[in-house]
Amino acid sequence: MTPAPNCFEGTGRLAERVRNGEVVFFVGSGFSVDSEQNSAVRLVGRLLAGILAMITALGEEQDADAGEARHVFLRLAQVFELQSAIRPPGAPLEPARCMTRDILKLLARDYYNFNEWSVSALTVLSGELLKVETSRRSELTKRIEALATFFLKLVDDPEPLDPIDCTVLEKFADNAARGKALFLDIMGFANEAVMAGSPTAPNIETVVTSYRGRLRPRHHALARLAREGMAPALVTTNYDLLLEGAYRLAGFVDREKGDDIDDLPPSAVPRFSCIAGADQFFSRGEGYRTALLLKIHGSVSVYRDVRDARINPPKPAGDGPLRRADDDPLRRADDDPWSAYLPAMVFTYREIQTWRTDAWSRDLIRTFLRTHTLALCGYSGADPVMHSTFREVYEERASARRTDVQERKKPERKDAPVFFFGIADRREFYSLEILRAASSATGFAKPELLDHPNHIEFSVGDGFPTIDDHFRWLVHCVVRDVQWQALTTRLRRVMPKLLRHDSPDKEVEDVCSAFERLRERELAAVASIADLTSGHPPEVRRRTFEQVVGWTWHFVPGLLRELALAELVEGRRGAGRQMRLKRAFPWYQAASDRLEWTAWTGVVELALRRLIDAVRDIRTGSVMAEESPHAAASFSLSDQQVQPYAICVRLAGFERHDRPPALTGAFRRVTYWEFGEREIPWPLRPAPPCPRPGDLWTWAAGGAVNRKSALQHLGVQP
Repeated sequence: MTPAPNCFEGTGRLAERVRNGEVVFFVGSGFSVDSEQNSAVRLVGRLLAGILAMITALGEEQDADAGEARHVFLRLAQVFELQSAIRPPGAPLEPARCMTRDILKLLARDYYNFNEWSVSALTVLSGELLKVETSRRSELTKRIEALATFFLKLVDDPEPLDPIDCTVLEKFADNAARGKALFLDIMGFANEAVMAGSPTAPNIETVVTSYRGRLRPRHHALARLAREGMAPALVTTNYDLLLEGAYRLAGFVDREKGDDIDDLPPSAVPRFSCIAGADQFFSRGEGYRTALLLKIHGSVSVYRDVRDARINPPKPAGDGPLRRADDDPLRRADDDPWSAYLPAMVFTYREIQTWRTDAWSRDLIRTFLRTHTLALCGYSGADPVMHSTFREVYEERASARRTDVQERKKPERKDAPVFFFGIADRREFYSLEILRAASSATGFAKPELLDHPNHIEFSVGDGFPTIDDHFRWLVHCVVRDVQWQALTTRLRRVMPKLLRHDSPDKEVEDVCSAFERLRERELAAVASIADLTSGHPPEVRRRTFEQVVGWTWHFVPGLLRELALAELVEGRRGAGRQMRLKRAFPWYQAASDRLEWTAWTGVVELALRRLIDAVRDIRTGSVMAEESPHAAASFSLSDQQVQPYAICVRLAGFERHDRPPALTGAFRRVTYWEFGEREIPWPLRPAPPCPRPGDLWTWAAGGAVNRKSALQHLGVQP
């Protein structure tokens, strides 16, 4: 599958709206299906394996013909018309025949209906399980786990079923709540191997390892935009913890966990808050200096919290008497947080239908549709109630616009207040209908049926561009805009301190012009590889893209982080153990937080590029930013050079020079430009090979570069 030519054009227009604070990202299950692997087919498979295992094990305990478990299996075959698929002519129905990829795909088509049926089936089966003599339950549940694990292996799911605890099932006074809780547990909502992540862990290394590499650049991109204050609210129908993990690793602290916001340098948006229910929205839904994660279909973290609190209640303080289980007020469904939260986990067809009555999320979505541009990411819009909500609001806007006789300009389709990220060469009916309705809402009279300029296409697998590429380009465009604003408004404030004299207007204009030319070259380079008719090989497209976006993904935030850390060290008078831990934690320092520093990052980058160009063969050599806790870039003098050189800009006093650099890859030499905590943003008399600020300013403005001096500063042997 290949996207259409110039496939980054829509992403660039979306970036303009993000920069203006107009966009709310709406994240669906498709956004993380390749990292979390929890597709509808997999979740249906886990449900089916658990149900079939309970049917088989309970059937062995009961009369084969009269047992309720056998009746559940017969109803499964009848309701979803599986008889012909799971029973050859004249053969008996066998549960194991259900566990095929084809049947799982068939059931996943009616995902909400199958979920509805599964909750009812598990209500019945769990009731039958509790009728078994207590002495037999342990052996029976082990049999269920073994069978379910076997069934899961038939469809290549390596994660076994979680143990079923009958003592936990007995805690439910309401049978339907018991069935829904078992439904969620069988799918793996209490299992961190199925839904990974510990975003609230106090140790940041624990947070990183808990995700097992499942976080993707797209998750980090959304967290970075939130840190910039340009995505203050994000809506998701997902239950997983991936976004919370990305937010935490970007430097946010969880407002509800009482973390100390002074642990990291000051930020305009230091906190994030996950809202996953009406009670949470009304009690802590304010967004003052807080990025909101609005999980309108529930959250696995809340589910785990209420579940664990119910299973392992806290011991009473002091010597107070212990309550008997029968006296426990939580035994009543209306007082049990676990039972009370179950309806907020929207999975069944009935729960989707009753979403209309969930006022906090319903009204919130309608408000966003009326006032913001929505970017649909991994969300097809196929949910009937949600789709109807989108269409109703856009039709309402279209009707209101028809009564407005003072149109300022003729609307275009690209003015639609919605963008959709979709797989290339695939056209989804529901998303296209939403795009058409949004175009009508802006006053565009004749929306086309199959194509739309706000349909942002991406490739899957090893293709280009992937959805991660689109989100990295989105961040690149936003950060470059912030840098441009900083250069045009703050250079005259930061440079006199470094130059010891005012900057001539001509030099300021030259620096701004050089930065604008850099942006034009970047746009031209990405446009050439985004035009898929140009014939560039995939490896050339990928390398060119990395050479562009790496500067805003690695170098700029790396340098800003070093400057912020230097200020923190100066304020605390030294680099103690806590400071060293923060040094190893590559949080995201927002470019919009300190525009003077951001302006200086533009000067350093322009100067470094000029310096490297003076010593390499521009026709064949390469230069690109490198992933590092610091600000780092690598360059080769020609295509024949196997090992590149590297430059690393960092705060001094943390690392020993005889230790390996914090860079991935083999480099011929790593040269360090270092500054002290009292020399922010640059030392006036730096130790070699670090250049003086006046030299950086001259090079950035287009002044001559002495090649011998450039070789010394870059650590290149002549």
